[in-house]
Amino acid sequence: MSTVQMSYAHILKTNRNAAIVHIVTACIVIYLYNHWPATQTRSTFEVFRSQIAGPDTITECSTSTIGPPTQCNSELAFQKPANVTSVNLIYGTIAFFLITAAAHIFYATDGFGSRAYTSNLAQGWNPFRWFEYAVSASIMSVLIGLADGVRDSSTLILLAGVTAAMQFNGFTVESLLRGKQKLSANAVTGIQGSTVSGWILFVILWSVLIYSFLTLKHDVDTLYSGETGPDNKPIQVPSWIIFVVLFQLVYYASFGIVQFKHIQKRLKGPYDYLSTESSYIWLSYFAKLSLGAGLSYGLLFRFKDC
Repeated sequence: MSTVQMSYAHILKTNRNAAIVHIVTACIVIYLYNHWPATQTRSTFEVFRSQIAGPDTITECSTSTIGPPTQCNSELAFQKPANVTSVNLIYGTIAFFLITAAAHIFYATDGFGSRAYTSNLAQGWNPFRWFEYAVSASIMSVLIGLADGVRDSSTLILLAGVTAAMQFNGFTVESLLRGKQKLSANAVTGIQGSTVSGWILFVILWSVLIYSFLTLKHDVDTLYSGETGPDNKPIQVPSWIIFVVLFQLVYYASFGIVQFKHIQKRLKGPYDYLSTESSYIWLSYFAKLSLGAGLSYGLLFRFKDC
């Protein structure tokens, strides 16, 4: 067996192992969720729609006795937010593990025997990954937002959309990097533009998430200053939320750094893409594992005895 064939065999085995650990992790979360029924209501967060117009109106009347008769001006009044739906964070956690596991099964079987996976690796890219990330990472962004206080449906849609768009910038960059030939000036320009665009989307995504977290912390510290909970401890933002936000910020940025290193090496000439593929596989798992662990601890373990 040639070195290249051994490398492909290794990456297929890595995907097989990744599929197994994703499935096992999902099964653990499912077991814990069903083992502690009392925690299940803690996992469901309500989502609302703000800025609902009418039917109430605000009416202002002039009481002046000088000039024309009294005139009244009416304008629409915005009512309190209305419930749109509810999202179960544990269901979302199980979903992104299983979606990623399905993708790894596809890779481990080399496209269910079609060699679609290794043939793309030979060209220096994996287009399927970005479609899987567009779904799984978008779910993750919504769950992070819900965990750190976002309840507005429009904002949650924004988080999902920005995350999906970010993945397709990655798709574009890898598409332009593939092959062994020297990159043209047009390809380099496209890579630069898509990379900058991807990082702009990253900044937008995390500006919203961090702002939501800081707003949550400010509100809790202000409204519950000096108060204690049933455990006689000060009321504050739970540490598991801080863990989720900080760790996911690092992991999301790490994906961009992996691709940035890929760009640097590819610009120097032909590049062995398999090391980059392996980095993505395990980075994806640990990003999902840390989010799943944070949400499971915050929503299941902490309330298991209720």
